[in-house]
Order: sequence, then C-alpha cells, then structure tokens
Amino acid sequence: MQPEHQQLWQNACSQLQGQSRQILESGEITRAGRTMHFVHKKKGERPENGYSLIFGLHGGGGVPKETNDQQFSNHKNLYGKYLEDGTIWVAPRSVEDKPDMWRKPYMEDFLYGLTQAFTSLNLVDPNKVFLTGYSAGGDGVYHMAPRMADHFASAAMMAGHPNNVDLHNIRKLPFAIQVGGKETPYNRNVLAQKYIDIIDEYRDEYGGFEQNSQVRPNKPHWMDFEEK
Repeated sequence: MQPEHQQLWQNACSQLQGQSRQILESGEITRAGRTMHFVHKKKGERPENGYSLIFGLHGGGGVPKETNDQQFSNHKNLYGKYLEDGTIWVAPRSVEDKPDMWRKPYMEDFLYGLTQAFTSLNLVDPNKVFLTGYSAGGDGVYHMAPRMADHFASAAMMAGHPNNVDLHNIRKLPFAIQVGGKETPYNRNVLAQKYIDIIDEYRDEYGGFEQNSQVRPNKPHWMDFEEK
C-alpha cells in the first residue's frame, strides 16, 4: 500500500473505531433499521497481519424461532476444535426466520459491516475473510459468494440447496461444495454434483473456478465433520 493510501486507511479506521468497539462488545449490529446478533471467538494469538475471519451461517430457515435459536447456539462452537490458531470465528443469528434468511438483499450490509468492525480495529487481515454455512446457511453461501465474490478469500457451502443460483461470478473465488451422498431431501445430493460439474465446465471454458468439492458417499445431512 502506498504511503498516502496507508494514511487514508488509518484515518478511516480511526473514525470507525468507537462504533466498531461498540458493535463487537455488544454482539449486535444494526443496518437500515434491522439488527443482527452475533458471537465471535478468537483462537490463538493475533498473527502479524491480523487474524483470519471466518463467518459461519447457521442452519434452520423457515422454522419456528426456537429452532433457529437452537441452530444458532449449535453453530457458535461448531468447528471450534478444528479451527487453526490465528482465527476469529463469527456466528451471526439470522435476522428473520425465513427459508431465504441468508439470501435477503440486506445481507451484504451486515457482512460488510461486521468485516469493517474487525478490520478497523486492526484485528483482522482483510485479505483473509472467509464465508461458510451449513444447511440453510449453505443456501446462503451459494448466493452470497457470487454476490460478494470480491470480499472473500474463499467460500465453503455445506449441505445446502443452490436454488438456481448462477455461479459465473466466483471465477476468482475458491469455492467448496460439501454434501452427503444420502442427502436426498430437496435433491441436495443430485444438485450438489450438478453444480460441481458446472464449476468444472466453467473452469475449462474460462480458467479460474478453483474448487474443493465432494459429494460424500454414505453421509446424510450431517457429515460427521468430514466436510471440515
């Protein structure tokens, strides 16, 4: 970064730090009249260039609030023992209890806003921000990754449904599709393989489109952490 750009960045961060501390300490962020609650957990010491930031979108969807609350609670520590040192795990609670809760048009504002809170406090390396999601959260990854392809270093979709998403925009965003071979509800297993093949076709035609994907034989909706 050029010195003049570095100064502009530092000035911008200093203006945001008070608000950013409030967001991280309160565990909630408000945008356009909506409030999203979240938890974040650090693992290990801060690396020289900042922590890696991993968003984890919980499952649930169009179910009672209590079910989404339980899914959110489960997601807070879902991959805790598998995370590398130097990582911050962020688990947001969906704003609405809807089937498309992670695909709402306001989701960009929340993910950008949370990333800004961490980076303005010099906690996170902005080049190491990642998106993951399981089940309904995986639905969100299918859609948010192409919508925010320039924001993330990579994205991982677990046990979700693509809902006819177009993935052309992830050409330079490494992507993972992980679904159980017995994941028959809503044809998630069949559609996962279809989209794996589509990404391969895009790679052959355009270049890019790096993926680490697999339909895991004999695994149902819950993959026993094989997707980690």
